[in-house]
Amino acid sequence: PSHAMVIGHVGRVDPAKDHDTVFATVKAIHESTQNVRLLLVGTGTDSAAIGERIRAYGIEGITYSIGVCDDVERLYSAMDVFLFPSVTEGQPNALIEAVLSGVKVVATDITPDAMAETEALLQDAGGDYMLARCDVTDSGSIRDLVAAVSDRFGRIDVLVNNVGGSARGGAVELSEEDWLRQLNYNLTSVFLTCKHVLPVMKAQRAGSIVNTASTSGIRWTGAAQVGYAASKAGVIQFSRVTAVEYAPWNVRVNTVVPGQMHTPMVEARLAHQRQGGDVEALLKQRQSRIPLPFMGDGRDTAQAALFLASDDARFVTGTELRVDGGMSARCD
Repeated sequence: PSHAMVIGHVGRVDPAKDHDTVFATVKAIHESTQNVRLLLVGTGTDSAAIGERIRAYGIEGITYSIGVCDDVERLYSAMDVFLFPSVTEGQPNALIEAVLSGVKVVATDITPDAMAETEALLQDAGGDYMLARCDVTDSGSIRDLVAAVSDRFGRIDVLVNNVGGSARGGAVELSEEDWLRQLNYNLTSVFLTCKHVLPVMKAQRAGSIVNTASTSGIRWTGAAQVGYAASKAGVIQFSRVTAVEYAPWNVRVNTVVPGQMHTPMVEARLAHQRQGGDVEALLKQRQSRIPLPFMGDGRDTAQAALFLASDDARFVTGTELRVDGGMSARCD
């Protein structure tokens, strides 16, 4: 890439002693790209010490900046990344990286005012981007968006579906209305966006679609949420069928299957639903299901989506990439 951004959350370690990985990564990327932008965020980070550390690794000509955040845990949980559509949860670093590397980005959300922070970040990054309102449960709204994007850019190379949300309840407890709402929100939205984007990709004989499912679509994940689980399982099979159908036109369709991530939604909604507002209790419960000793966040999902969307995955279609720290591999 012409640019690379490395983000080091130095507040979780002592940058003077334990942050070798960050600087070794910076050095490796710098040697391959010669154009690195480094952002270090932590508590009371000493820029002079960081500068000496960079020089000690023999990295010259690098641009770096230091940020300070007193609540590193909240900063860490806010690093959630969403691509088209729905871009207002957390800080959309994948969008920034895409713009920096020259990709034309179209980011959408149902609430235009909620995209203000996203727009400010994209403006700082520069590049060519477009923000638009879109209700992905409304066919007409999607049709109008696809037409606008096609008029402005002439093509659509990648579609990433990231809209979704859960509702608690099993087959008896969940109301019929909530059941239909879950299917519409999590599954019909994917159907509708693909319905309108696929003809564009077929005509240009190229494209990559990345749909977001959930480990709830392949196994029990700790709570009865039958509408969410069924709709996310539907996303997986929808993606497989569509991948085979459109493979002759070089259109790839894959699914990212995130596990139990630490995202802003955990604190804003799930903790109140399942632990009476006790965030720490919910995080401990979720972590207990994950073999790796930490919980992933939105960046992990974003990087998986970016891989599947890219030419690096040119021979990958009709499959799923699980991003769950090994949770779905466990039998207990």
